[in-house]
Amino acid sequence: MVDAEDYFMLKDLAREQEQTTGRINISELSRETGFDRKTVRHYLARASR
Repeated sequence: MVDAEDYFMLKDLAREQEQTTGRINISELSRETGFDRKTVRHYLARASR
């Protein structure tokens, strides 16, 4: 489970990545944060709702 601080950090990193490259790379975010790819995907999908 991801706490609120990590959740917002993940959202911010995804937003920065999307602005610079035009897309979100789940694997790269996973490596940067140390979270599993499935966890990153789950919480980013949750953020887009």
